[in-house]
Amino acid sequence: MLSLETVSYRYAGSRTPSLVDVSLSLGRGEVVGLVGANEAGKSTTCLVAAGLAPRAIGGALRGRVAVDGQELGDLPPGELASVVGIAFATPQLSGICSTVYEEVAFG
Repeated sequence: MLSLETVSYRYAGSRTPSLVDVSLSLGRGEVVGLVGANEAGKSTTCLVAAGLAPRAIGGALRGRVAVDGQELGDLPPGELASVVGIAFATPQLSGICSTVYEEVAFG
Protein backbone atom coordinates (compact mmCIF):
# COMPACT_ATOMS: atom_id res chain seq x y z
CA MET A 1 0.00 0.00 0.00
CA LEU A 2 1.23 3.50 -0.88
CA SER A 3 0.29 6.12 1.66
CA LEU A 4 0.76 9.85 1.98
CA GLU A 5 -0.10 11.21 5.41
CA THR A 6 -0.57 14.99 5.80
CA VAL A 7 2.10 15.65 3.19
CA SER A 8 3.12 19.19 2.32
CA TYR A 9 5.79 19.99 -0.26
CA ARG A 10 7.45 23.25 -1.25
CA TYR A 11 9.74 23.50 -4.30
CA ALA A 12 13.20 24.96 -3.71
CA GLY A 13 13.09 28.72 -4.19
CA SER A 14 9.31 28.91 -3.74
CA ARG A 15 7.77 30.79 -0.84
CA THR A 16 4.51 28.89 -0.90
CA PRO A 17 3.96 25.14 -0.83
CA SER A 18 2.59 23.33 -3.87
CA LEU A 19 0.96 20.66 -1.70
CA VAL A 20 -0.63 21.27 1.68
CA ASP A 21 -1.69 18.44 4.00
CA VAL A 22 -2.39 15.86 1.28
CA SER A 23 -3.40 12.42 2.52
CA LEU A 24 -4.21 9.37 0.41
CA SER A 25 -3.87 5.60 0.43
CA LEU A 26 -3.60 3.35 -2.61
CA GLY A 27 -3.90 -0.42 -2.28
CA ARG A 28 -1.76 -2.93 -4.17
CA GLY A 29 -3.00 -3.21 -7.77
CA GLU A 30 -5.32 -0.22 -7.42
CA VAL A 31 -5.40 2.09 -10.44
CA VAL A 32 -6.21 5.75 -9.84
CA GLY A 33 -6.45 8.73 -12.17
CA LEU A 34 -5.28 12.04 -10.77
CA VAL A 35 -7.00 14.89 -12.58
CA GLY A 36 -7.23 18.62 -12.09
CA ALA A 37 -6.50 22.03 -13.49
CA ASN A 38 -3.04 23.19 -14.55
CA GLU A 39 -0.84 23.98 -11.55
CA ALA A 40 -3.17 22.04 -9.23
CA GLY A 41 -0.35 19.79 -7.95
CA LYS A 42 -0.96 16.57 -9.92
CA SER A 43 2.64 16.10 -11.05
CA THR A 44 3.98 17.25 -7.70
CA THR A 45 1.83 14.68 -5.92
CA CYS A 46 3.22 11.97 -8.21
CA LEU A 47 6.82 13.13 -7.69
CA VAL A 48 6.36 13.02 -3.92
CA ALA A 49 4.59 9.63 -4.06
CA ALA A 50 7.44 8.21 -6.17
CA GLY A 51 10.04 9.45 -3.69
CA LEU A 52 11.60 11.82 -6.23
CA ALA A 53 10.63 15.00 -4.41
CA PRO A 54 12.60 16.23 -2.61
CA ARG A 55 15.30 13.57 -3.10
CA ALA A 56 16.02 14.26 -6.79
CA ILE A 57 14.68 17.77 -7.26
CA GLY A 58 15.18 19.47 -3.89
CA GLY A 59 12.60 21.37 -1.92
CA ALA A 60 11.08 20.72 1.48
CA LEU A 61 8.77 17.84 2.42
CA ARG A 62 6.68 17.46 5.55
CA GLY A 63 4.53 14.47 6.43
CA ARG A 64 4.95 10.77 5.77
CA VAL A 65 5.27 8.94 2.44
CA ALA A 66 5.44 5.15 2.74
CA VAL A 67 5.03 1.91 0.80
CA ASP A 68 3.93 -1.08 2.85
CA GLY A 69 4.84 0.83 5.99
CA GLN A 70 8.41 1.62 4.85
CA GLU A 71 9.11 5.34 4.58
CA LEU A 72 10.45 6.15 1.10
CA GLY A 73 13.03 8.59 2.47
CA ASP A 74 14.69 5.70 4.31
CA LEU A 75 15.29 3.64 1.15
CA PRO A 76 18.52 3.83 -0.86
CA PRO A 77 17.91 5.05 -4.47
CA GLY A 78 18.41 1.60 -6.04
CA GLU A 79 15.89 0.02 -3.70
CA LEU A 80 13.45 2.91 -4.11
CA ALA A 81 13.34 2.30 -7.87
CA SER A 82 12.31 -1.31 -7.28
CA VAL A 83 9.44 -0.29 -4.98
CA VAL A 84 7.72 2.63 -6.71
CA GLY A 85 7.96 4.37 -10.08
CA ILE A 86 6.37 7.09 -12.13
CA ALA A 87 5.39 7.36 -15.80
CA PHE A 88 4.24 10.68 -17.24
CA ALA A 89 1.88 11.02 -20.21
CA THR A 90 4.59 12.83 -22.18
CA PRO A 91 8.37 12.36 -22.15
CA GLN A 92 9.98 14.23 -19.26
CA LEU A 93 13.66 13.34 -19.45
CA SER A 94 15.43 15.03 -22.34
CA GLY A 95 12.69 17.33 -23.53
CA ILE A 96 13.64 16.70 -27.15
CA CYS A 97 11.80 13.44 -27.88
CA SER A 98 8.14 13.25 -28.83
CA THR A 99 7.36 9.69 -27.67
CA VAL A 100 8.27 7.50 -24.73
CA TYR A 101 9.81 5.01 -27.18
CA GLU A 102 12.12 7.71 -28.57
CA GLU A 103 12.97 8.88 -25.05
CA VAL A 104 14.00 5.37 -23.95
CA ALA A 105 15.92 4.80 -27.20
CA PHE A 106 17.67 8.16 -26.79
CA GLY A 107 19.24 6.98 -23.52
